[in-house]
Amino acid sequence: MKKKTVVMAGLVALSLASCEAIDRSRDRRDDRQEARRECMELARDRGYRNIDVESIEREGRDDWRVIMRGRREGDGREVTVRCLYDDRSNRGRLAESR
Repeated sequence: MKKKTVVMAGLVALSLASCEAIDRSRDRRDDRQEARRECMELARDRGYRNIDVESIEREGRDDWRVIMRGRREGDGREVTVRCLYDDRSNRGRLAESR
């Protein structure tokens, strides 16, 4: 009985040794930068240039709202571009407003 308890305690200790603490502030900062990067890349792919990020805010649990200003190729006028980035799918969606 005692040997069984020691073995179980050893297995529990071994399984806990592989656990890693999560630095939430670092994790959120990485999510924020990933949202910024993905949304800027998406805007460039859609023909926007001279893109400036005005704000990045959490929108719910898994989404980030990225507000950018940029000019579309061939148009020349500056527009506000909104991007909603989903952490779960690692994808963004763009919407333009004038």
